[in-house]
Amino acid sequence: MKTNLSKFIISIATVVLTTTTAFVQNQNEVSAAKIATVNPSLTAKLYTKQGSLITNRALASNTPWLVGDINIINGQTMYQVATNEYLQASDSTFKDTKSSHPRALVGKVQGGDLRLFDSKTNSMSDRSLADGTSWLINKHIYNKLGQHFVQVSTYEYADATKMTYNAPVTKAIYFGNFGTDLNQTDDSLIKESTTPNLSAIQMAVINDINNERLGEGLFTLTTDSKLARAASLRAQENNQLTGNIRPNGQSWYTSYSEVGITNPEELYSHENNFSFNWYQLSTKTPQNFADTMINKWHEEKTLSDNYDELISPVFTKIGVGTYYNANTKKVIVSVEFTN
Repeated sequence: MKTNLSKFIISIATVVLTTTTAFVQNQNEVSAAKIATVNPSLTAKLYTKQGSLITNRALASNTPWLVGDINIINGQTMYQVATNEYLQASDSTFKDTKSSHPRALVGKVQGGDLRLFDSKTNSMSDRSLADGTSWLINKHIYNKLGQHFVQVSTYEYADATKMTYNAPVTKAIYFGNFGTDLNQTDDSLIKESTTPNLSAIQMAVINDINNERLGEGLFTLTTDSKLARAASLRAQENNQLTGNIRPNGQSWYTSYSEVGITNPEELYSHENNFSFNWYQLSTKTPQNFADTMINKWHEEKTLSDNYDELISPVFTKIGVGTYYNANTKKVIVSVEFTN
């Protein structure tokens, strides 16, 4: 519920002040076709097609850029603004000025013929898409390995990173074992039980948060073991006192120093807390619990900043802690976000 700004704003302001004038470049015909405009108060970083950060160039805030290809690179939607320079979708707003009507999402194969995965047989198909051909795209799926797939026919899916797109790719749906060896079952997220599986709830919460971020064109968050320990401590403390103030009267982020995180007051951080009676779930599974939590935060967007913070592009790390009160039957979850 609370965000620790601290010295972060000062440091970012310094970077913008010293670098913006060196990074502005011109493009021709920015008034036509697909345009990405860098978000206000942001100097946007650029990346190569391989996902490497370009250290000597960036884009100034509020500048419009003609978009070539739209790719998925390292799990993120990226806009091509130069031959080998890509802008994160999360750092900009996208507009197709040629048409005011929604267009069908089309993917074009790049880099050679693209073999397909058959979801019906759970195996690689003997069919491929020819290099340079274009295909209508339906679903967008990612799995527990971070691999992304797009649907090109009823049962056939292509590697999403081997295509370019005419528009931002649709929101990703998480299927943990999709495209992997399904003989290794991973049913803990959807297995019903009268007593909650707390480790599976942690996994489901992280998956759901990262799925929301992918749907917004953002990078996924990396789990951090120290943050997870702080979150576990905070979940236990929320069993005593609900909210972002600890039982000792201090702010939530003071727990970070107790798990080995140095200078927590200098981080940009945020904490979300949620509790729900396990027996009030329509289906008592970790996945349903996580879905209920996300839906609740989404419904409360006008009252709380919990949902806005989980899709904030500032954060890069996440830690999730859980606690179960056997008397009240409540599962308590604390989520810690930091840059």
